[in-house]
Amino acid sequence: MWRGVWDEVTEAGTPARTESREDEEDRLQDMIPGETPLDYETKRRFVMAAEAVNEHVDPRFLDLDGFMDRTTLKVIVQDVDEPPVFLSPAYEWKVPENAAVGTVLGGVSARDTDTVGNVIRYSVDKRSDGTKAFRIDPNNGTITVARALDRETSAWHNVTVVARETSQNHLSSSVVVFIKVLDINDNVPRLARDYQPYICEGTQAGELIQLLGAVDPDEPVEGHHFYFSMVPEKHINPNFTIRDNQDNTAGIVARRSTFTRKDRTQYLLPVVVTDSGSPALSSTSTLTISVCSCQPAGHCPTGGVEALALSMGLSLQTLLGLLVCLVTLTADLLS
Repeated sequence: MWRGVWDEVTEAGTPARTESREDEEDRLQDMIPGETPLDYETKRRFVMAAEAVNEHVDPRFLDLDGFMDRTTLKVIVQDVDEPPVFLSPAYEWKVPENAAVGTVLGGVSARDTDTVGNVIRYSVDKRSDGTKAFRIDPNNGTITVARALDRETSAWHNVTVVARETSQNHLSSSVVVFIKVLDINDNVPRLARDYQPYICEGTQAGELIQLLGAVDPDEPVEGHHFYFSMVPEKHINPNFTIRDNQDNTAGIVARRSTFTRKDRTQYLLPVVVTDSGSPALSSTSTLTISVCSCQPAGHCPTGGVEALALSMGLSLQTLLGLLVCLVTLTADLLS
């Protein structure tokens, strides 16, 4: 077994640090420490004093000297071309969705750690920016908005930027830029679905006819708050009113009683939904409220013979009578 003792020394030969190792396979070259990666740009030359000692001396040679030896090792680190290194492992920026084309988001920066200092050019990996929403200056790494953004379509963009040396080897490295698109109130609120309200004959004033909700693809920081109202008119609507529940819902309420199909089968009611954005946006939807001869449980038929009769403004008995007459007349004509 060999025991190697080495001293890292300065150029003048004075010890810098000492370490001892053993090698069971008698390979002295494996005993040189190498835990720290070599870096030409940090340190290009190492000078070490190595000592080899034979601790298992044959007794026949005990009267001899020289069971150890010492030598000086000089290690010269050679330069190897390495890819550029970005100054940050990742970048994250924010941009409002109404940012104009040409708006500067920020800049990435990479450097060539080699002593030659190769010129670096920047580019965007096309696979990470399929919509070509961003543009990068190839010389200084400045990223700008290249086309209109829409948070409702894409709230995040993860763009890969490539830094490439202009040297013969064209070594490159990449970094990810995370871009968050901030919401702007640019979508009008709308009713949550296609409501088909109806009012039963005999409904009393103050009764709830239909509960309404709203949706908006925008996402304000404070959360949604919708306001419901009727289209302003010169005169108060004598038939219905909108009751805002202050919880993003509202109810259509009857203002009077004695609704009958004889008087009228349908009423049109424009409903305005307004959001709490800045500026506030709104939309108007006109609902058709049908007057219905409801069944005992308050159900209004929406299909079959009874629904057909209601749509024609007839009672079920009248429609059945007409159908019987039609069938009889047809039979007489065919006989």
